[in-house]
Amino acid sequence: MPAPEERPAGAPATDRIRALKELRPGLTAHCHGLAFLAPADISEERAKAIHSSDKLWGCPTTATQDAEAAHAWVRSR
Repeated sequence: MPAPEERPAGAPATDRIRALKELRPGLTAHCHGLAFLAPADISEERAKAIHSSDKLWGCPTTATQDAEAAHAWVRSR
């Protein structure tokens, strides 16, 4: 998930919401979990989205700063 300042110009929130709505059924059916690599100073808005799990993504989620921890979490799912 790119930070707001890194998002392409002209990509309104409605486009991102529409894309997520298209992805969610597949995530719900096939995904055991999403691990996000995120910096320690992640914005509250982004942190909420990452940790909203089934409500937003359709599957469990976690966030970490360590790629190995992310891989271990995914393998344990």
